[in-house]
Amino acid sequence: MSAHCKGCVAGLGECCSHIAGVLFYLEVWARQHEKLACTQVKCNWILPSFANEVEYSKVKDIDFTSARKLKAEMEKSLHDLSLDCDHDRSRERFSGTANSKEGYLIPQPSKADLEQFYSYRNECKVKPVCLSLVETYAESFISKARGISSIKELFDEKYMELNYTDLLKECKEVEISLTDEQIKIIEKETITQAKGGSFYQHRAGRTRASKCHAVCNSDPAQPSQSLIKAICYPDVFNFSTAATRYGCKHEDVAISEYEKQMKLKYENFKVVKCGTFINKDFPFLHTTLDFPFFL
Repeated sequence: MSAHCKGCVAGLGECCSHIAGVLFYLEVWARQHEKLACTQVKCNWILPSFANEVEYSKVKDIDFTSARKLKAEMEKSLHDLSLDCDHDRSRERFSGTANSKEGYLIPQPSKADLEQFYSYRNECKVKPVCLSLVETYAESFISKARGISSIKELFDEKYMELNYTDLLKECKEVEISLTDEQIKIIEKETITQAKGGSFYQHRAGRTRASKCHAVCNSDPAQPSQSLIKAICYPDVFNFSTAATRYGCKHEDVAISEYEKQMKLKYENFKVVKCGTFINKDFPFLHTTLDFPFFL
């Protein structure tokens, strides 16, 4: 591209700055209005309104089927399902039944049939929630750790009216103790860690290993408010970033792969899940291992 300025004396000497100014103006205008060519910018796609981000996946795991085809397949599946239901009803239909408007009856199960059905379901690895409504099996759905008092249950509104000195006096009179059996129950009930409800219940108010340094270096006369919130409300004030959320989501896959690789070197290598361990002598201290392993 070449240009020549005819309107000024300097242009006759091929040293005019007007042409450079025009080129700079065009470059800035194109940058501000994002009118660059598609080959000059990074490739991008417009996300649908219901999605904030799209995770990376392997090409073999991506479904490139169009929305129109997916809808057609879904409608076909629903149509086939309705035909199957009609066919099953027609096979169950029989004549000479005056008590049924539909022309067929579903026999009512006996108590023995129900007990056999419940017993079979109770032996499943994942128990169906319907068993929680049956008196015989309801107790198995109640966490044993619920009967163990937690530190957060010590809260009383009357303590809100006390000053700091009087509050410390009340705290010194409180005794916290757990038996060996209660400690084992808490460890067993919190084995799913953050996925279970008892995990945060018995961590609240107890200092864990990662907070010990901050607690020991905090001024008792003016303690850190963020530190108190992190200890007393671990389920709310929990450290969370995109990296930690990704790690929690794929934790089971990573542990399974790690165990598989280690078993190639060590025959008896085993990864064992564990819950929250509370110190009996100092029940305000606890620790939670990720996963111990044994050789």
